[in-house]
Amino acid sequence: MNKVSLSLAKGLLYLTQITPLAGRCSYSQISTRDDKNLQLFPQAITEAKDVWVIEKCFQNLKLIEFIADKDVLDLGSGYGGRTVEYAKYAKSVVGIEPFENMITSSCDYAKYMNTTNCSFKVCTEEIPLEDASVDVIFCYDVLEHVRDPRDTMSEIQRVLRPGGKAVVVFPPYFGAFSHHLDYISLFPALHIIFSPFTLVKASNDILKTQYGQKFGTALQPEPQKGYLKDRYVLPTLNGLTSAEFREMCKPFNVEEFHEEIYFSRKFPFVGKCFCIASKLFWGRLREMFCFKINVVLTKF
Repeated sequence: MNKVSLSLAKGLLYLTQITPLAGRCSYSQISTRDDKNLQLFPQAITEAKDVWVIEKCFQNLKLIEFIADKDVLDLGSGYGGRTVEYAKYAKSVVGIEPFENMITSSCDYAKYMNTTNCSFKVCTEEIPLEDASVDVIFCYDVLEHVRDPRDTMSEIQRVLRPGGKAVVVFPPYFGAFSHHLDYISLFPALHIIFSPFTLVKASNDILKTQYGQKFGTALQPEPQKGYLKDRYVLPTLNGLTSAEFREMCKPFNVEEFHEEIYFSRKFPFVGKCFCIASKLFWGRLREMFCFKINVVLTKF
């Protein structure tokens, strides 16, 4: 590993701590003041707000109408916050996660909220549901983490009923803010400037210090190759790009494929300028302008 690159990466991570680009820390650092629900289920309460963020990702998606009287799957349900929120409007909701502790916490949260029309199941490679058993699938900030997104998209198609819809939102790997190092730094394009090995080493060197304990995050594992086995990527990510995902959408009817440009929600004019600029470029350079890919797919 290049020592100069490592020193630069570590210095940049430290430097951002005194700027607006300082990290947000992990879920364990969420404030628990003044809110009993937040004290008991901080992750779930935080996630519940994401439901309305999802709605804002699309021009015509009215979430309550979209899931009314529908059987819904929350693919990658986290700590159950979104799942329980969906259940307020849907006929039934199933949340799936690969981690037993998160499923247990989700069940406890649903019980605490007196939600009776949702359930949670542990999921590994295959979705634990019958063929053509749900009307709507939400996959929010999940597809970039799965072992192989091609398999996940095949499973989505399998469990959807004909005419069923999948709502997918995720950041493409080469987006400038897609490095998932938000717990320590919001500086853009870190994973484009530095190698995954350099970033993991730099982050872990900081996390090992007394100062690093403030981030509430465990040491990061070594980078592994992405799902295509063609390059190393940062931990927990599979390296999925926008172009690769477009290919995976071909078995569906694509109702909307929207590449959301940075700042477009808060500053529409700036977002439009970025959008125009991004069209001048192709491949990874264009993907750097992309914050999220927002897609609505319908099963034929």
